[in-house]
Amino acid sequence: MTNWTEFCVRFAFGFPQVRATVGSTARLENLRELTDAVKNIAPQAADIQADPARLQRRWSDETDIHAKPWTM
Repeated sequence: MTNWTEFCVRFAFGFPQVRATVGSTARLENLRELTDAVKNIAPQAADIQADPARLQRRWSDETDIHAKPWTM
């Protein structure tokens, strides 16, 4: 893995139901980084994928579920 952009793209690609991810930037060099990251995309290793996914589920179960709609 070379950078945060690649990590994020590979994380999203690691979920079979994900069909696309949208990156946004105002800087051309960041857009190039995103397009480079998706050229030879491969999912994260299972152990790397598991930790952020676990934290995301925890956040959703403990915090996000109690928030008023559209406040997060």
